[in-house]
Amino acid sequence: MTAKNLPVSEQPYEKCLKSGAASLSDAELLAVIIRCGTNGSSSTEVAKHVLSKTHRKSFRALSDES
Repeated sequence: MTAKNLPVSEQPYEKCLKSGAASLSDAELLAVIIRCGTNGSSSTEVAKHVLSKTHRKSFRALSDES
């Protein structure tokens, strides 16, 4: 599923523009940075997968590991 298939209120980039970065989950924030998904996976799904590979499963933990 692509982000374009989601209602506009649930699309991470649009949600960020409308409500600010503080309104986003860690996965949504990373999805905004990633911007594009892969064939068959939305940027949010890719972000969730990346975050699932971190020790604490958070955006902060990911930035600490880099």
